Amino acid sequence: MKRILRLLSAALAITAALSLHGQNFGEINGTVSDSSGAVIAGATVTVTNRATNSARSVTTNAAGNYTVPFLVPGAYNVQAEQTGFKLTSRTDVDLEVGAVVRIDLSMEVGGVTESVAVAASSALLATEGTAVGTVIENRRIVDLPLNGRNYLQLIALSTSVTHEMGISGTANNRLGGERATETFSISGQRMEFNHYTLDGIENTDPQWQTFIVRPSVDALQEFKVETGIYSAEFGRNPGQVSVTTKSGSNDFHGTVFEFLRNSALDAKEWRLAAGQKNPFRRNQYGFTLGGRVIRDRLFFLSNFEGSKDRKQLQEVASVATAKMRRGDFSGQSRGIFDFRSRVYTTDAQGNRLAVSAQQFPNNVIPAEILSPVAIKLLNFYPDPTVPGDNINRNFIGTSPRRISSELFSQRIDFTENTKSFWFGRFGWGDEYTQTETLFPDQEPRVLTKTYQGMLSNTRILSATAVNEARFGYTQFKNDLLPHFGGIRNISAEVGIQGLAPPPPAWGAPSIGLGNGLSGFGEGTDGPYLARNHIFQWIDSVSITHGKHAIKFGGELRRERINISGNGYNRSLITFASNTATYNPANRTATGFAFADFMLGYASTFESAGALASTLLRATPWAAYVEDVWKLTPKLTVNVGLRYELTPPYHDKYRGIMSVYLFDPGVGPNGKLPNSHQPALIRPGQGDFYQDAAAHYIDSLETITGNGLGKLGLPDALMLTDRNDFAPRLGLAYSPTDKWTFRTGWGVFYAHDQLHYVFEGGKNLAGRVATYSSDAYPSISLADPMAQDRANSKCSNWTGLCQGTGTLVFSVDPRLRTPYITEWVFDIQRQLTKSLVLELGYTGNEGHKLQRARQRNQALVRTGPNDATTFDSRRPWPNFPGRLQDIEGDVNANYNAL
Repeated sequence: MKRILRLLSAALAITAALSLHGQNFGEINGTVSDSSGAVIAGATVTVTNRATNSARSVTTNAAGNYTVPFLVPGAYNVQAEQTGFKLTSRTDVDLEVGAVVRIDLSMEVGGVTESVAVAASSALLATEGTAVGTVIENRRIVDLPLNGRNYLQLIALSTSVTHEMGISGTANNRLGGERATETFSISGQRMEFNHYTLDGIENTDPQWQTFIVRPSVDALQEFKVETGIYSAEFGRNPGQVSVTTKSGSNDFHGTVFEFLRNSALDAKEWRLAAGQKNPFRRNQYGFTLGGRVIRDRLFFLSNFEGSKDRKQLQEVASVATAKMRRGDFSGQSRGIFDFRSRVYTTDAQGNRLAVSAQQFPNNVIPAEILSPVAIKLLNFYPDPTVPGDNINRNFIGTSPRRISSELFSQRIDFTENTKSFWFGRFGWGDEYTQTETLFPDQEPRVLTKTYQGMLSNTRILSATAVNEARFGYTQFKNDLLPHFGGIRNISAEVGIQGLAPPPPAWGAPSIGLGNGLSGFGEGTDGPYLARNHIFQWIDSVSITHGKHAIKFGGELRRERINISGNGYNRSLITFASNTATYNPANRTATGFAFADFMLGYASTFESAGALASTLLRATPWAAYVEDVWKLTPKLTVNVGLRYELTPPYHDKYRGIMSVYLFDPGVGPNGKLPNSHQPALIRPGQGDFYQDAAAHYIDSLETITGNGLGKLGLPDALMLTDRNDFAPRLGLAYSPTDKWTFRTGWGVFYAHDQLHYVFEGGKNLAGRVATYSSDAYPSISLADPMAQDRANSKCSNWTGLCQGTGTLVFSVDPRLRTPYITEWVFDIQRQLTKSLVLELGYTGNEGHKLQRARQRNQALVRTGPNDATTFDSRRPWPNFPGRLQDIEGDVNANYNAL
């Protein structure tokens, strides 16, 4: 079996690597016959692009068939020539992206100096294949209203497409532009199961599975959304969004534009008072210029678009009153008690219990015991705009939103000769996003830069063979930075010890407040810095032989995904009413979260040890072969096979760590008393904790180097799934020129977001959650990490000790590639020259879909008298805290009519 796989790999390598992206071209084929219906062999068929005058010529085979693949979408003339027959042509043939247009030509007997010209009509029926999809042509892109000139909004015009609100988790705030909000579910699939290409080049970010470059609508020719059974030529994800840019032509053409929206022209928001509007101004501007450099041979198209969006949004919040900011809670109904005066007793197990405490006189905390750190942090907490002791919605303010972008694209098309055609494109984008927050000077920033370049050559090898080769490079830079990231280290300024975030993570800690008060600070997300690079080498060959149109090819990718960042770098410090200022004798009516804050004692503290840093590498490849067999003029059979090999990402410098579950099964009572405790695993040789910011408790087993080999694991800590074969089968039957019946079945593999691999880097950076003692405040605002340092359970490691409260990420090392099995049935009936009725059914099943599962979840108490601790009820009581495991055991199904 291994020998067969090696031979298969070698054969596929010889065919290059996969043309996943031919859908950005189109194809014209057909049959040439005489007036009696007899086929004409040896006729010369010439297909000419009307804009560039670029021509391709082929010869009909013994069956009278011809195929002209790899055509740039546009308007074409098709002409047939043969000795003894009149010159026959079809004009204005509209070829859309990814379309296969059949043009049958009937030649009349006569001299070659005589001609017969017929104006083409749009082909409404799909007679050549079983692919189900929608082409959004340039006319609709330009004419339909688009908010912000974003063509992706038109994807929802396709059948089986649902516009989603955003990708999962906190990534909505991490991605620049509209990458996280312009998301779609195609044929019921997860919104990360979409594959975006631009001129046949990868335009999907592997980290989040969103688009990378969004070109200006003025630079677009058209795009296609594939929702059903499509060719084995395409893969990587079940949903395909293929975008094609415009080329220049022999005629010079261009546009200059400026679009303006502002608050003076907009209507008032419903929630604002009469005559009041939030300031708003949006400008979108740019130009397009295209034409020839050398007539009929060299063409260019240049495009630039810029956008500036400025808006002030009204915010309403509940903040501490001016008196409370001085420690005076006399205006509040809840009593404030001094924890230093608590009286204690012990329970039957010897645990210390607080039973009573003394209230501060007049509910006022003496100024001399207020926390200096808390007083300094008040500079980042706004004063109320409504006077008095009421704390409910007593702050009204505005928060700025600033969004800007610039995008440039340059395309060149070149006809080298009658057998070689080139086109290339280079572009860059620069985006800045500052989103609004509850309070000013706390808005995060997202800086995004994109670069993309590609070169394509279509070469006629013979009268029946054509090759298309392509190279592409895409770079995606995306930085989420806190408002003061790289500018001010607020934690150091106010005197919080133990927090030493690197410059990108500088800013104010996130402060959570109970009792209905709004928290403040710069949030817990970020920074996250991404530098993602994708290199592609693509080749595809098309051969026409009798009634067969055969395609085969492949793609080789080199992915370099460099991510650094972490959550909770500035820490989350939460204050509740049950820590420092409550009365143990009356917990429900005493204590105040903001009073605890002013004293400087928190209820919980959560923090990361450092920024995670990963340099992820992978070299996936795929190959395919497909035969479109024209059994009869009315019946076409599509048979194809695709193979994808997607190795797991590995880190260049051992920058990831995971958890190995020896026995993930479930034992008696839902626990695993006899199971081997999970072990920590890390690639490479040497010290397990080399360059790690955090250590785990000594009782945990660590495995690296040769130990991984004994477990059968590579340095990627995951095994490669070598079973990703994707067959495709389709039938198209046209009993008359008015009816078409199509059916098909296929397997499509999917690729989930890879941020779960990055979580392995977070394991080495560390993250702990600490909870204050119920009896006596134990988390000081001045040094909240004190009890997590110098922990004897971590060999007296002076950094972060991953003990109770730790969050650890793991991935099933035998994770399979998710796949979807799909089937379709479609009927089309042409009613008029411009109207067709279509009825279609699509069904699919998803297998091996991934999910996150809490593997070390504690069991519930057996009853009110169950005094066991939370950790003792976990499956692995000695494992430090939470264990979030990624596994692939989810199935799904979808049916649509």
